[in-house]
Amino acid sequence: MHCFLTFDGAPDSPHTEQVLEVLDRHGVKATFFVEGHRIPGAEALLKRIAAEGHGLGNHTYSHEIMLPMSLEETRAEVLLCEEKIYRAVGQRPLIIRPPWGRLRQDQARMLMDLGYEVICWNISVRDWEAVDGRQLADRLLEKACPWMVPVMHDAVPVVPDALDLAIPVLRTRGYVFCRVDQYV
Repeated sequence: MHCFLTFDGAPDSPHTEQVLEVLDRHGVKATFFVEGHRIPGAEALLKRIAAEGHGLGNHTYSHEIMLPMSLEETRAEVLLCEEKIYRAVGQRPLIIRPPWGRLRQDQARMLMDLGYEVICWNISVRDWEAVDGRQLADRLLEKACPWMVPVMHDAVPVVPDALDLAIPVLRTRGYVFCRVDQYV
């Protein structure tokens, strides 16, 4: 069974660093979906994510809902984020997660024409509602399924504690942790 940990909203200091420390302690690689507007001033953190072997995905520049955007606006959002990621780490993302997981079919086709694979999730743990790491870990463990792609947010303060609790349990259940971008 596979677990593809994904985090939306990167980079977000100091929380991203805390997530990275937990992932490193457990030898887990994950995928971070980057909001372009968060990159200025956080280039070193983005480089650290990539240098530690984690995947980077595009989460648009401004994190606005894409549904009402024209194709031109969508393209501009995506390409601006892509350029910011490239300038910071020297690599272009191959995957994209639309904000809120919502986009139109014509937008999806346009993203694929740009070379992107659209990645959503199959587990939402609503991490922003969790009162502590235990509650969030329990949610993640309850929803665990084969080929799980949970969406979390590295800016949510309880996420590092939840990961510390859930990763060992998932391993005992036979899960292998992988980057989602390595499977598309």
